[in-house]
Amino acid sequence: KDKALCLAEFYKNCFSTEFQYTIFKNEYEEDYLSEFSTDYLHRQLNTLNKYPIHLTDNSIDLALFHGELDKVAPLSSAKRCARKLNTPLTVFSNCGHFIWFDKSSIKAIEQHLSLTDNES
Repeated sequence: KDKALCLAEFYKNCFSTEFQYTIFKNEYEEDYLSEFSTDYLHRQLNTLNKYPIHLTDNSIDLALFHGELDKVAPLSSAKRCARKLNTPLTVFSNCGHFIWFDKSSIKAIEQHLSLTDNES
């Protein structure tokens, strides 16, 4: 497949609104497309498939954040992961895969991190 076309479709699916994707496309997409070679991207995807994440240290504070409108990683997977890891999951209702494109999700994550820092 054509790398640019494939990645453009992937990036488009990372956003919950056309407006967010347009900002990304106009400001960042060209840099993202030039930054990563096709071989590099394939190796990264293969690594994700070959080596699943196993957390065995229960002393690690872990929280999951996920966009409800994520078309890349289904919300059901995030819920299953949270249950398996016995960790909180915060779902942002108006977000896709790139949750950091939404100011309210960034504020919520920053608040969570500041609360975690205060508990240390």
